[in-house]
Amino acid sequence: MRSHHPPRPADQSGFTLIELLVVILIIGILAAIAIPAFLNQRAKAYDANTKSNIRTAATAELVYVSDMGTYATETLSQNDSGPLATIEPTLKNAPYVTATANGSTGYTIVATSAGNQPDVYTYIDSNGAITRACHGNGGGCAGSSW
Repeated sequence: MRSHHPPRPADQSGFTLIELLVVILIIGILAAIAIPAFLNQRAKAYDANTKSNIRTAATAELVYVSDMGTYATETLSQNDSGPLATIEPTLKNAPYVTATANGSTGYTIVATSAGNQPDVYTYIDSNGAITRACHGNGGGCAGSSW
């Protein structure tokens, strides 16, 4: 059987169209796997930042109660000058936390993570018993606890 294609000269090299399409297909499959994994990592980073701010606020609450004998109630923001922001200035950075005193028996701290699917984290200290709860779809809230 005769080939309809003329033979290639020895000095002509390159890839066929089929080979190029296969390579493009493989790159597309790898990108389809990698991009969602990257987006999930970003949500986890937002959640980790929120948890860190809550832990920092909890430490500031313990410092405040050791000095004043009662817990602080404060909604932190960028320009805040309240007691917790004075103890720990990094709490003026987002994500902002809201601390609510439960008298002299404990406190509740709430913060919401950033991103497209934010999680809401709650940290409750009641007479030394710590409860951590969360809800949302951001990726860092598995089983309603953290």
